[in-house]
Amino acid sequence: MLIVISLLLVVPYLLPVVNQEISANYFPYPESRFTEIENVRFHYRQWPSETNSAKGNVFLIHGFSASTFCWRNNVSALTREGYNVVAVDVPPFGFSDRETNINHSSTNRSRLLWLLANSLKNEKWIIVGHSMGGGIATVMAATQPEKTEKLILIDGVALKIKKSKTGISQYVLRFHPIHRWAEVIGKNFFYNDKKFEELLTSAYAQKPDSTAIAGYKQPFMYKGLASGIFKTSAYSNEITDVDMSTLNSIPTLIFWGEKDTWVPLSSGQAYKKAHPHALLEIIEGAGHCPMETHHEIFNQKILEFLNSNKRN
Repeated sequence: MLIVISLLLVVPYLLPVVNQEISANYFPYPESRFTEIENVRFHYRQWPSETNSAKGNVFLIHGFSASTFCWRNNVSALTREGYNVVAVDVPPFGFSDRETNINHSSTNRSRLLWLLANSLKNEKWIIVGHSMGGGIATVMAATQPEKTEKLILIDGVALKIKKSKTGISQYVLRFHPIHRWAEVIGKNFFYNDKKFEELLTSAYAQKPDSTAIAGYKQPFMYKGLASGIFKTSAYSNEITDVDMSTLNSIPTLIFWGEKDTWVPLSSGQAYKKAHPHALLEIIEGAGHCPMETHHEIFNQKILEFLNSNKRN
């Protein structure tokens, strides 16, 4: 048994992993920006309104293991209509910080993202979140309703947030050899077109094209993302209770893919039941990512919502 344990501790350090670092002068997109918030490096992308007078500011938050890439089919529709747009990579995903052991809870992520948003424009924001990002967006709106103009949730919501303590499983997940094994397994078994095609087929409820596969795979070609994903569970404790009743004053639109097998529609329906003022749009034929696969109807519905009954 001692020999087996020793091998489990030593072997991952003898096997190849992704070694390429994200260099300080690397900008993955023309509109890429980097900034530090409390010693955490954030990658975000920023697009100005294409009209003379901006109608508002939109803040886009992706889902688990995704990045700003997931909004590729939506940004132009928003900027053409007169909205300033910011999309952020939530650490450790995309090209944001993967090494820092920050608290990855929704409440702490919300706090950090508000610091980022306020550093860009100290104004109200239209907050949009997909899947995991929907949970973060919900908490952002609930904790700072005075800064939230409207809220848009896509196949992901937060229903209840309570302050939490570190559990035993979290301490186990902080064990460094586990992180190293994650990097080894990712490098040798998962970071290939076939695996990403399978994952996206499940998420999309249809076959992805080569652009989608390449875009999702790109951040995984750099060191630290697999171990960073483990850290999202190892270091995740809610820092406060959240009063969800504050959301009742915020105009809210919920999108859900009819064929979403990742997060059940019942979650969106439960949110609407708790907040009857929210609008629920079910996108026929869509899976977990309707803003990507059904972007035409998605963009139409989101602009109708943003342009009507504008909050003062």
